[in-house]
Amino acid sequence: MKKMLIYHKSLINRDLLAEKLETLGIHILFIDDRSLDLTLEEAFQLEFHDSECGKLYQNTYVFMYGLSDADVRNVNEILKIEQNDPFILVSYTETNRKWQLCRIMKETEEEHKIFVKSTEVMSYIRAIAQKPANEVPKEVQEVMVAAYTALQKNEADSMQLDSWIQYLRKAVYQRNVYVFGAANIDICGRSDHPIVLHDSNIGETSITFGGVGRNIAQFLASMGETPRFVSCFSKDLFGRMMLKDCEEKGIDCSLSVDSDRHSSYYLAVLDHLGDMHVAVNDMKLMEDMDPQYYADILHQMHEDDILVVDANLNEACLHAVFDNAKCIVAADPVSAAKVSQFMPYLQKISFFKANQIESEKMTGIKIEDTLTGIMSLDWFLQRGIKEIAITLGKNGVLFGNSQGKWYYTHPEVTVINATGGGDSFMSGYLHCRLQGKIANEAIRFAICTAIAVIGSNKDERENITEARVRNILEKIRIEEHVL
Repeated sequence: MKKMLIYHKSLINRDLLAEKLETLGIHILFIDDRSLDLTLEEAFQLEFHDSECGKLYQNTYVFMYGLSDADVRNVNEILKIEQNDPFILVSYTETNRKWQLCRIMKETEEEHKIFVKSTEVMSYIRAIAQKPANEVPKEVQEVMVAAYTALQKNEADSMQLDSWIQYLRKAVYQRNVYVFGAANIDICGRSDHPIVLHDSNIGETSITFGGVGRNIAQFLASMGETPRFVSCFSKDLFGRMMLKDCEEKGIDCSLSVDSDRHSSYYLAVLDHLGDMHVAVNDMKLMEDMDPQYYADILHQMHEDDILVVDANLNEACLHAVFDNAKCIVAADPVSAAKVSQFMPYLQKISFFKANQIESEKMTGIKIEDTLTGIMSLDWFLQRGIKEIAITLGKNGVLFGNSQGKWYYTHPEVTVINATGGGDSFMSGYLHCRLQGKIANEAIRFAICTAIAVIGSNKDERENITEARVRNILEKIRIEEHVL
């Protein structure tokens, strides 16, 4: 027997709460003092049996309250729980616009993480179990049995749960992500002091593999996705090295093509704060891409797949992409100089990410305050884009969709190299959406992904994992303002 009780002070959002908890494997009995002749004390005497959840949720108290400190004190007094009893507080916060589950009695941080991860694993197991047995691969079934058995015996640790979450999540959603874009050699110089024009500035230089499309694919791969990268690689030494590096990082490059041209190059000069002062890119290699080749690949894609396209594709290739894409399309304009290439296709884009300079170039609206921020979001939404994110550097992120418009801010962070921040933002957002997360949650994750990248040195950038980003997400305060 298990007490699973929710004292629901209001009928508002009842369905949302039920849906959320059901995905966690928690079956709900609503108690509402408006519709039932029960006192709160009487309500907490009710019990019901839940054989499906078993030991994982056994003897767990659940209480939904109306954001009142008095309610919390009241329920503690009524239940008179011992300090070591499991007790979950379920609340709806207007700030975060989502249901939050948290223990409010004594427990370690690790215990709480294991509880949350366990519920996610169980939700995936239940989702897969609803499919016909012949549609579930044998290896997936084996993982399900192993995970379920370990959870029932309380033998799963945090690392095992992370592994099961990543594996089972893919089995549930089964969506592929393709990236059409450039791969190039990044040559970066950072001045030790404020930039002095027309003179040699003392600083540090580095050579790395980059390109907007390649960067997005790399960050997706580091978070456990298997992106299919469609690009052009030179046959020269740098091109062969870059192709090998992509494959070693888990990027599927089997659809990419070779070229006799020299590799693409991106040359950036950063100031002493790590912000880009000026850059030059040479992407002539991408002229070897055949529009029909993109069209042929698109015909093989499923409508639930996600396609990321950057503006390094030429006009003919972009036309072929948007004329043949039946899937979800995310677009990155790369730079203010190339934003115009997406103008004819805005109504076909599901998610568009632009920085402030790129947004102002497209809209003609200078973002200076809340009003101009709203006007900028409206400009994109009115032209058919489903979801728009405008990154404002240290000043935060503007985001809008059919549900509303928001402004996200975060504390100032240390910037080692701002290059790749926008690419990682795109990757973080798409990674969350591939997991089935809502847009607002994905934006928070995307912000923390960008923070992880711009605050990392060359070696640290090679290990931007989901766990690392979520660690930042837990520590940093991201504020959401409804516009």
